[in-house]
Amino acid sequence: MTSDLRGSQSPQRLVFIVGLTIGLSILGDSYLYGNLPIEAENLGIALPLVGVLLSANRLVRLVSNTWASSLFERWGPRKPFLAATVLALITTSLYGVGWGFAVFLLARMGWGIAWSALRQGGYQAVWAAGQHGKGRMMGLLWGMIRLGSAVSVVFGGYLRDLWGYRAGVLGILCLSALAVPAAASIGWPAEAQRVSPSKQSFWEGWRETLKSERGRRLLLAASLNSLFEGILIATASLFLARRLGTFDFLSGLGIRIGTIN
Repeated sequence: MTSDLRGSQSPQRLVFIVGLTIGLSILGDSYLYGNLPIEAENLGIALPLVGVLLSANRLVRLVSNTWASSLFERWGPRKPFLAATVLALITTSLYGVGWGFAVFLLARMGWGIAWSALRQGGYQAVWAAGQHGKGRMMGLLWGMIRLGSAVSVVFGGYLRDLWGYRAGVLGILCLSALAVPAAASIGWPAEAQRVSPSKQSFWEGWRETLKSERGRRLLLAASLNSLFEGILIATASLFLARRLGTFDFLSGLGIRIGTIN
């Protein structure tokens, strides 16, 4: 694709395609939150370790967010964003191989790195919209991303209810594979490639955030939100499974816990 064609995309089209790409890439992560807690025993993973797996990607991002920013500064958005979709696809495939906790942990850490780059690409697409369109473009971006999560929970969960956990992973993997050509087709305009170089180190960024009262309050609010959201999402499937068991909600259609959680 030539640079002229890449630069001709409108901001709304750019954000739509970038959001769609991220929404496809996030399918595997969203599938895990609803299904890993109730499948842990079958996968040979102790239930207490499920929390470690589901949080590993968030812990990695404390460092990988800085890495992603540096890569985008050096290479622009195209190569890191495309590489992130490939890494996300690899991590999703590893969720279904059943090679134990260690491989699962590496996959979750890999997803954390991929998500840092995917989100950075999403924000750079939004920045290309200009000052007056950023709010609307941010809503479009996250709407597409969360639509991907919703599709994963329903579609992947339904496959899991019908044919088992690995069938769900395979179905999600096939959809996620579409993220790679989608990322390759994105036309990044010059505005989206402008990243202000930052000389701050990882720890300097934290010190800057904690220096002001507003920064500390925002950090606390975001941390509490992530904490309670993570607890709710990770335990909802277990709660429903213990309450409802294998009850078939629509007789003959196979709609059970995996679909509704």
